[in-house]
Amino acid sequence: MGSYLTGAATAALFAFIAGAWAANDGLFSDDTASVGAPHQGQAVEAISVDDQTPHDFTPREAETDHVPAPAVHDPERILTNLTVYADGRDIGHIRSIELNPQGEAARVEIAFNDGQSTAWVDAKSIAYDAAHRRAVTALDPGEMKALEHARFH
Repeated sequence: MGSYLTGAATAALFAFIAGAWAANDGLFSDDTASVGAPHQGQAVEAISVDDQTPHDFTPREAETDHVPAPAVHDPERILTNLTVYADGRDIGHIRSIELNPQGEAARVEIAFNDGQSTAWVDAKSIAYDAAHRRAVTALDPGEMKALEHARFH
């Protein structure tokens, strides 16, 4: 019985090696087909034949998707209560909108996350990111808070 088990174990070992050999195009070969292929979590890059510059094709938020607040149709309904982001940080939400005679957003009141401060800012400094349903601004939150009590007409 001992030689039968030895033979079965040897056959299983050879089957395993043959399977590994077939799956890897050889036991110790380099997988040249996947050299340079991105691994999970890596960005895909391509090199242009003309300039040999790597180009990153990782999806990015396009600013072209941002609509200036004055161009938003029905701004009171669309913009009110949206979260406002500055430099990628949630700084507060749009509390109210003041419209010009044409019905466009003229000024926006931002309520800051501290629960106490609000500031009126020019609507041109706010953009609507419809893809993420949020408002974005390039203004510095500290500068906006400095305008807390200012109300321009």
